[in-house]
Amino acid sequence: MPASELAGVGVSHAVRTMDDWRGMYARLEETLFPLLFRNQRESVRRHFAPVLEGRLPLEVDPVLVHGDLAPYHILIDWESERLGGVIDFGTVGLGDPAVDIATLLAHYGGRLVDDVRTAYPFDDATYERACFRAGCLELEWALIGLTHNDPSMLVAHIGGARDYPPMDAAMETP
Repeated sequence: MPASELAGVGVSHAVRTMDDWRGMYARLEETLFPLLFRNQRESVRRHFAPVLEGRLPLEVDPVLVHGDLAPYHILIDWESERLGGVIDFGTVGLGDPAVDIATLLAHYGGRLVDDVRTAYPFDDATYERACFRAGCLELEWALIGLTHNDPSMLVAHIGGARDYPPMDAAMETP
């Protein structure tokens, strides 16, 4: 749903600006990097490079997004194997559709996103932003866990899907 049809709807709390991503990366370097192996630090650097170097533009025409389509907010009707409902609209607002696609990628994988794409069309740039955001979820939650001394946050997003390309592979040009 385009922003022009949503008078009075504010920006989603899930929206991140370039300054937000730079700040997160700086916090990762300060807080998380000392705990990571060298190859892990390099993986995080490669993941953030397209955004920090400006190769992955973040400017979009905002649309209505849920902002947190994690499994604990999606109700499944297991008998019919269909979507039963969506809950927790605390982060709903205007934003980049990559926000919702990223969460679906991270938790359910690329096959589901390919299926969603037929009903909810999006372009390759949106998919690339979604891959970047999906790769940031575990890092973001680990950072929250370390910062707030909450071990449950360190493991909150373990076990998600892994069939989407890492950011450095998605950004390669043939």
